[in-house]
Amino acid sequence: MLWIDVMACRHVNKVLALQLDDGSWYTDQGLLANMALAFYRNLFTSESGSLCDYPAVACFPNTDASALRSFSSWVTDDEIWRACFEMDPWNAPGPDGLHAAFYQQNWMVVDPSVCAFVRQVFDFSEFSPLINRNLLVLLPKVSEPTHLRQILPISLCNVLYKLITKTIVNRLKPWLPDWVSENQTSFVP
Repeated sequence: MLWIDVMACRHVNKVLALQLDDGSWYTDQGLLANMALAFYRNLFTSESGSLCDYPAVACFPNTDASALRSFSSWVTDDEIWRACFEMDPWNAPGPDGLHAAFYQQNWMVVDPSVCAFVRQVFDFSEFSPLINRNLLVLLPKVSEPTHLRQILPISLCNVLYKLITKTIVNRLKPWLPDWVSENQTSFVP
């Protein structure tokens, strides 16, 4: 049943043509792909020059020693397990094609290798660039988009990458209310 829903969404969300600023239309899928690549590359590339001339150091609250110790403490198997099981099991998979459900349902088997991998990342602050490979999916914001501004890019990450970032986020959660005021958190739980 899930496969039928996915296929229906693909059919509805398929972009067959896009309009350029001069009014002309692209319909060739290869040209559309190049157009999207150029558009998002330009959108997500920073401009030259300083990002901020404002002295931001004085704007951030001080972090006490206990918080700093908790950030740098060893990652436990329990933290990794909690991060894994807090994930939605059936969210769209990344390039490896695995859902979080795979790890959750097979935790007894994958636990040693997954925990060792996550601890290695925290201990050595590095991992294979393949773990950070993403699928970029373009979702229309309107029913029939005519320009790339009407399409939302969504990055689909591998579960192992999400597991690392979720572990970091879980460590930061207790201190976020001290660092971020309520009026700065629109759309963020």
